[in-house]
Amino acid sequence: MVMKITGYTYGKKDKGFDELRFVLKALSDDCTRYVLNMLCVRDGKFICTDGRRMHQATAPAKHKVGLYEVLKNTAKLIVLARKEDDLKFPNTDMIIPKEHDHEAVIYGATAGRIQHNVSKRGGALLDEVYLADAAPKEIEATVRWGDVLSPVMIIHELGFAVVMPKRGDQ
Repeated sequence: MVMKITGYTYGKKDKGFDELRFVLKALSDDCTRYVLNMLCVRDGKFICTDGRRMHQATAPAKHKVGLYEVLKNTAKLIVLARKEDDLKFPNTDMIIPKEHDHEAVIYGATAGRIQHNVSKRGGALLDEVYLADAAPKEIEATVRWGDVLSPVMIIHELGFAVVMPKRGDQ
């Protein structure tokens, strides 16, 4: 029996490579939550979440809807294989903030600058690694947030990230 594997390979110069690298930063490595270890492609978007953050970006039109295992993820190459399982990816639209009390446009959006702007205006304390992944390089980002219990949304040229506030035990 021959098994057909549907997949995609992205090289650094391919359209969508930077967006995909950004989204994969939120890929879970928790073996007990198997579905979160995969990339979801739906509604023309790449989506990953580890349960504490979610990254989303526009996917190139060539992608079939579904879940993809990430076989390789390096600075120069990404290899994806489509999973044929009946797994259900979480409804990430539910965690995207619909309203916000504050908004700031930050030039050179580093983790420190984002946290400073959010916390000085009564926003949540956020994980610095998640913030660094949400704004992966010195870029302009729009940051939106509510109170200390609300997620923070970081929007930029690669896509957007939603970062949940730190819990008391973190």
